Amino acid sequence: MKSTLRENYKILLFLSVILITMAGLTLKIIFDKHTFVNESTREIFSDKEDDSTYYTDLAGNKVSLEQYLGRIMVVNSWASWSPFSVTELTSLQKLAEKYNTNEVVFLAINRKESKDQAQRFVNTLPELTSIEVVIDVDDHFYTSVGGYAMPETIIYDKTGNIIEHIHGTFKEEIVGGRIDELLNN
Repeated sequence: MKSTLRENYKILLFLSVILITMAGLTLKIIFDKHTFVNESTREIFSDKEDDSTYYTDLAGNKVSLEQYLGRIMVVNSWASWSPFSVTELTSLQKLAEKYNTNEVVFLAINRKESKDQAQRFVNTLPELTSIEVVIDVDDHFYTSVGGYAMPETIIYDKTGNIIEHIHGTFKEEIVGGRIDELLNN
């Protein structure tokens, strides 16, 4: 009788340890959702160690993606050589016009082209007044997110978590739907 009680006690203790461990891991996962997803995401939003930045705007001003935290971000990678860039940037502009810039920011990050080359391409498009055109001459963003298609569009929540990563062209209604979900939560 005593040995059965002792065995039951050991089993109960073992199961309790497993249950507490699983509860702790579950809480960690839940609370980690409110921080950066991983180190590469943190790196994308941070500046270089020497306090310079990977990105500039068309006027040559430094751009840090960290400045957009607190807003939903829709980031599209584009290049003048990509046949989809005209459609993507035009669609991004249309979508951006529907949202308040205090809540959602739309970034079009150029891949590995000079500011002049990107500017010449942008000048051929309808005016892009609601999106921020960003230059990334080192292709840092695209490689950091594991890009492999052109274009790539990533939707981030307000804390920098990746909500959706679209490889290839995006559909306005899908991206708009994801933004609406984030705004309504």
